[in-house]
Amino acid sequence: MSLLHTCTLRPQDPPPPGMTARGLVTVYHPKQNSPSLPLLLFPVFPVNPDLGAAVGIPVGLVLDACCILGNNRRGELQLLDMPHQRVADEYSDPDRLLSPGRYLFVVVTEERHPVYDYSVCSSFDYWVPPAVIPLRWKGQEPARAPDLPYFSPSDGGEVILEDDACIVTGATSCLESSHIVPATAVQWCRRNRTLLYAYGGDPLKDIKSARNVVTLRSDLDSKHMDSGLFVFAPFAGRIVPIFLKPTAGDLAYNFHMKEVGFPDRILRGYLFVRFAWDIFKFHAPGLAAAAWAQQMLPHQGPLLNLKRSSSGRDQQEGASKKAKTSGDGRGSHTDEAALLAVYEAVDENLQKQPYLTGGDAELGFHVGFSSTKRLEFEYRRAHPEVSAVGSTQFWEDAENKWDDWTT
Repeated sequence: MSLLHTCTLRPQDPPPPGMTARGLVTVYHPKQNSPSLPLLLFPVFPVNPDLGAAVGIPVGLVLDACCILGNNRRGELQLLDMPHQRVADEYSDPDRLLSPGRYLFVVVTEERHPVYDYSVCSSFDYWVPPAVIPLRWKGQEPARAPDLPYFSPSDGGEVILEDDACIVTGATSCLESSHIVPATAVQWCRRNRTLLYAYGGDPLKDIKSARNVVTLRSDLDSKHMDSGLFVFAPFAGRIVPIFLKPTAGDLAYNFHMKEVGFPDRILRGYLFVRFAWDIFKFHAPGLAAAAWAQQMLPHQGPLLNLKRSSSGRDQQEGASKKAKTSGDGRGSHTDEAALLAVYEAVDENLQKQPYLTGGDAELGFHVGFSSTKRLEFEYRRAHPEVSAVGSTQFWEDAENKWDDWTT
């Protein structure tokens, strides 16, 4: 009897599918003087490429990033190619997907007044965390979390893995521990210890404890997480990884915006700090340009003239002059094609949502609205004499000073 067995080679598995970004979400500061350097830049991946799902990035993530750079001031997103056309604000559904396009972030006061000339925070080192983080970032955690054991991988000892598997991929081999709040942020934590204490822990103790580490597969560990490859953020009531670099490839294909088993021991306030650190370091290419714009001399003026006219008639007369001087009969609508592309992308996403939110309706978004916009643009081109429609004009009573019509 022969003890030898025939062995056949196992065929090599096909390479995992990759996924490429389908566009960019770029956000500008109204006073920024460098159109090639947006304040924020996010590559956008399909949520589920196999099912042809909508392409976009959560509105809440973009607004939170803008708020952080704007020194924790809330605001709204407007279309860059159509100033004052609001796309989303703090009352919008944070889980609605923002389509690829160019946007402005405008700070809004408590009285709902827009602020275009606002300052930005130029570095994470100078950023002061808010005492209260947005509600959707909060987890079900006690007011004061219990102490957890400390460890220090830099001591040369065995690295403690707090989780049995990678929290993103579920892998049980090639695992490493990764910090949420970067270990290099100790001095920053010390300066902001009082504010961070309100998050439920003590950052100077927690930064080297199990309260600040998660277990990841080696190709997602701190070296890659610290390169801005992805961020952890809330979406639909869960924590998901959102890949924000075009090089994400097969990782984005398999894990982009998929729910992860994020451990309860990690304070959500620390996760918000980590998000801010990533935004400052990797996703704000025009931050320096926007900060410099605040120091511009008055005669230089802003790149984007976004002052609201004192009346609708001013806007109408100005647009009329542009229409008369335009050689192609389109007036000031030279960016119609780019704007219509944004509308069509928004419309496509609306068709794939299970329902429309009140925020969508308030902004005039409904299934099929891009077709109406296309007809509007075509009509304006064919009838330049009516292409100067400005904002709605209100009748003002000389005695009672009414600001609007009443019924």
